[in-house]
Amino acid sequence: IPGAHWVDWQNVEARVQELIRSYQKKYHSCPCWLILYCEHGNISLVTARDLARRGYPVISLNGGWQRWQGAVETGYPPDAMYRHPSA
Repeated sequence: IPGAHWVDWQNVEARVQELIRSYQKKYHSCPCWLILYCEHGNISLVTARDLARRGYPVISLNGGWQRWQGAVETGYPPDAMYRHPSA
């Protein structure tokens, strides 16, 4: 996925903090959302939920990397694939 950063799930909160600081330094603001994903979307959804409860601006890629690949191959609009962890 273009612009993606690989993060070990055990270190995800620290890495999210680093990414936010990096964006704030570069753009003087934080991005609207950080999009988390894993292979099928289950771990990223749980992780996004936990981080969102702590106030982080995160959403999960619905269906994970597998679904993203299918969307790219079929031309399905990826925007419809994002899901807020509270949904």
